[in-house]
Amino acid sequence: MSNKKKRFFSLRLLMHFFALLTSIALLLSYVSVYIPPKTLWILPLFGLVYPVLLVLTLLFLVYFTLGRSKWFLLPLLVLLLGGKLHLRYINFGWGQTETVTENSLKVMSYNVRLFDFYLSSQANDYANKDSIMNFIKTENPDVLCLQEYFYTDGNTPFNTKKTLTKILGSKEYHERVRFQQNKKRNFGVSIFSKYPIISKGEVSFPASATNYCIYADIKVKQDTLRIYNTHLQSVKIKDEDVNFNLEDDEETNLLRLKTTVRKLKEAYPARTEQAVLILNHAAASPYPVVICGDFNDPPISHTYNLFNKVYTDAFRNAGKGLGRSYAGKLPAGRIDYIWHDTKLGSQHFKVQEQAFSDHYAISTQITLP
Repeated sequence: MSNKKKRFFSLRLLMHFFALLTSIALLLSYVSVYIPPKTLWILPLFGLVYPVLLVLTLLFLVYFTLGRSKWFLLPLLVLLLGGKLHLRYINFGWGQTETVTENSLKVMSYNVRLFDFYLSSQANDYANKDSIMNFIKTENPDVLCLQEYFYTDGNTPFNTKKTLTKILGSKEYHERVRFQQNKKRNFGVSIFSKYPIISKGEVSFPASATNYCIYADIKVKQDTLRIYNTHLQSVKIKDEDVNFNLEDDEETNLLRLKTTVRKLKEAYPARTEQAVLILNHAAASPYPVVICGDFNDPPISHTYNLFNKVYTDAFRNAGKGLGRSYAGKLPAGRIDYIWHDTKLGSQHFKVQEQAFSDHYAISTQITLP
């Protein structure tokens, strides 16, 4: 056999090997949707890299098809086995109405990253905080759910609670914050409403000191809705954890990889437990439910699947495109959601175009029954 034929044969074997490896990984990402993370901790990692695996599988399909190889059947079969799971990442917006139903209210969810309090300086004059406030004023939501909410007490530039009530023209709000006594600072989640809040409370996360879920029963004309706002378990991955550099020694990069995997391993089961607590609480609600928040999990995940069994994903119902909500350095994609009771409807799901935080704001018109 000539050297040219040997190289061709080796390349073909290599392509077959990687195609098989990618197909197995994509199948495991499907499986991760149905199996709790605590059962097999590594499965959610395949769900996390699903978009990459999907693109690679499509490339293998094209490669084998153009090469007239029977191996095209492998990626084709694996893609078909994914079925409707693929539609969790994209919405074409077919059949959506253009007009907003009169009997509706606009709900917005936004992780504001503490309004960039720790990144602010006199040089930028709190530019991102002001940009976020101007964006909220322009969008003018009826109900605003904020995660990584922050404000300082007193007459300060970061008394954002005072600013928000002024912008929305209403003092109806509910919050759950961790109070820093010595500096009069507050960290947590909040719900602001233009409509009366007749009752409010919290779904306690016993194992977490910094992640919360709150709810407010909001009277909208003749109807009452229960709005939940949650921030599920954070991964707490820092830029230095994923700042892999070929110029650094192998041991340093390996330590970064181990740190990232460890943080992911710890966060996935916690989010599942928190999701179950919310779902059990919402199941007992006397009113139709809307659940907003930063879930820190992509659509191909067990957490997403738990909510998807019961509620409607407003993006899949009324959005267009990919719906990417995370604007940070990690390729996390869509991790912020607005879920609603099947008795309710949703229209005009929007994702903020310009990032003032490491998340884009999401909003939708919730139509009442």
